[in-house]
Amino acid sequence: MLQEALDQATEASNQDSKSSAGDKHETAKAMMQLEQEKLGKQLQDLNSQIDILHKIADFKNTSTVQLGGLITTNQGIFYLAIGVGKIEIQGAPYFIISPQSPIGLQMIGKRIGDRFEVNGRIYSVSDLE
Repeated sequence: MLQEALDQATEASNQDSKSSAGDKHETAKAMMQLEQEKLGKQLQDLNSQIDILHKIADFKNTSTVQLGGLITTNQGIFYLAIGVGKIEIQGAPYFIISPQSPIGLQMIGKRIGDRFEVNGRIYSVSDLE
């Protein structure tokens, strides 16, 4: 859908011909360019997230926190993937976080029993799946 919207914005920009209302034309052209840039960035971000999800498919259970791991801590259960946020599964809260998030950055490479701190909160890793 993003690619289609980007294609439509590009086509509209290319088909727009200068009218007698010069300044309005230039303003409209600039707004179309901004929209194209915004859609292009969203498409790039989405493709990056898809790449991360493809890497998770190859996840092998290890003794350290890695991409694709389910990490149980004293502060909650985290799934290290892409930044989705909090979801509930069978009434239990799970936090789907990016490895680039503050918690994800601190969590990578930790083992069961390791501790780390984010924003004044102490996290202790109790299980890895």
